[in-house]
Amino acid sequence: MKKTILYSVFLCLFSSTAFGAERDPYCQIAAYVFLGSMKDIEAAGKNGNFGEIICRASGGGLTCSSNTSVGEAICRAGDGGSSCSLFTSIGEGICRAGGGGSLCSPFTTIGQGICRAGGGGFSCSPYTKMGEAICQVMGGSGCSGLNLTEGVCRAAGKYGCTNKMLSESLCEAAGGTNCKGIFLSEILGASIEACGANILYMVFVDH
Repeated sequence: MKKTILYSVFLCLFSSTAFGAERDPYCQIAAYVFLGSMKDIEAAGKNGNFGEIICRASGGGLTCSSNTSVGEAICRAGDGGSSCSLFTSIGEGICRAGGGGSLCSPFTTIGQGICRAGGGGFSCSPYTKMGEAICQVMGGSGCSGLNLTEGVCRAAGKYGCTNKMLSESLCEAAGGTNCKGIFLSEILGASIEACGANILYMVFVDH
């Protein structure tokens, strides 16, 4: 019952014009989080090829096949063009989709890819954590070495999320209160409804 109430509050938050200014940065934060989590989402899937699904959902058409990797699909959904291939890693795909160009390689980590997609250039390294990268590209402060949950909150100008669940951090980043115990699946559903399904495959969301 509590989860249903939280979910409803989350949706109401985004439907309110009073929170219009918070919607855009949250949607971008959510896109980075879900893109960076694609490897885990793909691993949890039992049927079909997730890369092909993403590719077709983003309008890839004849370029999509059962062999399309998740990294390739993300790359093609963005600005990667002919540089996208079956061997494109998720980090490289995010990097190329964000215009990282020659700075992107199959060895680009997810944190480094997000950092470079956000314009970080040579300041991004293989050791850049995902939370640190999201915090940096969203203009947060004190981003160095942050874990994912704290990075998500700092990206939204909030603090105190180091020991919270990712779902709780996303809820707080959206401006929610009483977020404790909300499920990630609920946040995902609410985020897609509020921001659009392209947060699952586009580096820069347009809604």
